[in-house]
Formats: sequence, structure tokens, C-alpha cells
Amino acid sequence: MVTYEVIKKMRYFSNNGIPFSMEFIGLNQAEKNSKGLVVVNKALLRVARQTSSTTLLSYTNLETDEPKHVHLPLIIKFNGELINHGN
Repeated sequence: MVTYEVIKKMRYFSNNGIPFSMEFIGLNQAEKNSKGLVVVNKALLRVARQTSSTTLLSYTNLETDEPKHVHLPLIIKFNGELINHGN
């Protein structure tokens, strides 16, 4: 699955209240460290804060009800499918 398809599907699912899963590399730029692989089993996109980043996605982790952010290039899997960021 290519990146633009992932965004399209995330938006469709979120607009229809259908949770999705994703796996990504956790990165904390402020502390300059990584949490390694992060698995979110149930998420929905939410309205993003104002930022100059075109790759920052805002989502809610429905299992913890926490608002979170992830950079699109760090996402490895969407609903169990590997993502191809090269296309």
C-alpha cells in the first residue's frame, strides 16, 4: 500500500467512525530518543493543530483515549499492511 492510499483510507475510516490500527517507530524529537516499535490497535484521526509540517498526523488512541501525533514517514503498517513510502 502506498502513502497516499493510507491517508485516504485513514480519513475515510475516521470520518465514518471506523477505528484502524497502525504500527510506527516512536520518536521523541524533544528528548532525542526512540521508543522503538509502537502498536496502536484502535485509532481515529482528529483535527490537526496548526503546524508547518505536512507529514504530522493527529490521532486519538481509542484504547487510552489519548490525543497523539505521528509523522507519516514513521508509520510502517496500516491495518496490518506494510506501507511503501517510496511511491
